[in-house]
Order: sequence, then structure tokens, then C-alpha cells
Amino acid sequence: MHPGPTLYAPEVFAAQLRALARGWHYARCVQSAECGSDGSARWTPAHAGLTPVLLHEEAAFSNVCTHRGALLLDSPAATLRCPYHGRAFDDRGRLRAAPGCSPLPVGEDLPAFAREDLGPFKFVRARGDRAFPTAARWLDGLPMHALRFVDRKVYPVGAHWALWVENYLEGLHVPFVHPGLRASLDLAGYITIIEDDLVIQIAPGRTGGRVPLPAAHPARAANGQDVAGLYLFLFPCTALNLYDWGVSVNSVEPVSATSTRIHYERWEWAHTATTGVGPGDALDDVELEDDAIVERVQAGVTALLATGGALGSYAPAEAGARAFHRWLAELVSAR
Repeated sequence: MHPGPTLYAPEVFAAQLRALARGWHYARCVQSAECGSDGSARWTPAHAGLTPVLLHEEAAFSNVCTHRGALLLDSPAATLRCPYHGRAFDDRGRLRAAPGCSPLPVGEDLPAFAREDLGPFKFVRARGDRAFPTAARWLDGLPMHALRFVDRKVYPVGAHWALWVENYLEGLHVPFVHPGLRASLDLAGYITIIEDDLVIQIAPGRTGGRVPLPAAHPARAANGQDVAGLYLFLFPCTALNLYDWGVSVNSVEPVSATSTRIHYERWEWAHTATTGVGPGDALDDVELEDDAIVERVQAGVTALLATGGALGSYAPAEAGARAFHRWLAELVSAR
């Protein structure tokens, strides 16, 4: 059975937000033009229970001063100096100056975060020891080095963040919610695979472009045909969507029990094609259709919370949502 409407209750949201710091999150600002690539410290906003993050080459650490808790940077900069009391840190987060303190305080470096990279995509984990999702093998042989950042959008959604994720994790709704997408995909061959903290969805296409997968790629082996869309969900909050033209990223930011922001980025291969599921208005339409149906579900679960109603069992095609609920329960209960 589904865990029920209490999963989306306001009193549960704070515990979820704290727990999300144990998960791996996409450091979304690093790839944009304003963050640069000159080796200087780079900044990503607060996200999903994480302290704001600074990344420098292979390092990742907190963007909060260890003295009185002020944010160090609110835009990229080469010098890590706190604007409140002038504390300075080097490019590995080590305290180097502390005006008014002599000798230099010990043990007040910036906390380090665990970090993993998937091609140009950077991920961080603030605490805990949860392993990085097993996504690398699904990107093997793809021209990840040829990806170039194109643009980003932010979609506000009037719903609990988990409702957006659940919707992403199944293709059962596609014939009813996405008429344009339904025409592009062969839903009879749609496959969902569950791995550790990773949900893979493989969508064959009716016509048009194909993801540039090597001959031995596991999606080809699982599907037995060309793939129009390869969708990777890295628990708890990131989706990488691979098409013939490139990769789109959805980074899910919980805001409140009834509000979410979806940070969308578009990356294109060096020589992109757009004959399949398109990168422009078509995907924008799909996102807006998803957001509208998720907001409709939010209205329904809010009513169930008020009346003490229940939710039904999973359909076989909802294996991804079932796995997500299990992983989220583990994350929240971890100590």
C-alpha cells in the first residue's frame, strides 16, 4: 500500500527537509555562465535541507561562516571573506584570518561535503554515509564531454515536492496527461529498472531521434530497440533526462509542504539534433502539464488529510514511486 496522505502533511515536512541533507544533491549553479570556470570558488544556493555550498575544483564545503553563521558569498568570488566580521578562508575551506581573535581559532574551518561528478554534473552530500546512486554505468559511452550548457528555467509548483517526484517516476500517466509526448513514445515498450537510489526509465520512440547510446549500453540490452528517452532519477531530488539532442536536468527544491521549485537546465551535445523529443516548447509543455496535474493531486491529498481518507495500492507500472517511498522512509528514520 501507498504510505498515505500523511507523507505530505505539514508536520512531516520539517523532518523530511532535515533528512535530505543525507542525500546526494545536484550543485546546479556551478555549470551556469555566471559561475565561470576559472578555478575560483563557486557558489550554489541553499537547497533541500543543505547548507549553501561552495565548490572549488574537487572540493566542496559549506558557504556559512563558522563564526556567527553569516553567508560568506551570495555570488561567485575568488576570495572567501565573510562580510560580517572579516573572517577569511582559503580555497579548501581552511580558516586563514579571524580579525579580533588571537591566536587563530582551532577547529573552525568550513565543514567539507562529500562530492561526486557525473561528466559536467556535480553532486554533494552534506552528512551521512549514503552511497552515491549507481548512475555512472548508464552514462558510459555517451559523449558527456561534448555537453554544453544552454539555458535554465525555474518552475514554481503549488504542491509537495514528493508528489512531483512520484509523477516523474512513472509513465502510467503519460497517455492521460501528455498528448504530445504520447505521440512521440512507444509506451508499450516502456521499461522501469530499480537500482540502489536510482530509478531508470527507458522509453522507445515511435519516430524521430534516438539517444546516442553505444551498442553495448545496458538500455539497449534491456529494451531491445533504440531509445528515444532515457530518464535517470538520482534519489532524492535530481532527474537527468537524455535525448538525441542532449540532456535536461530537473533539480527538485522543496520549499514548503505545499510548494516546490523545479530548477530546469538544458544541455546540448556539441552537434545536436532535434528530431525526437524536442528541447524547446515541447518539453516546456510537458513540464507545465506535469505541474498542473501534480497541483491537482495536492488538492486531493489535502482533502484526504482533512477527512482521514486513504490512498490506494501501487500499480505495477509505479515501481519507481514505490522505491522512492521506501528510500525516503529510510532517509528520514536514519540517525
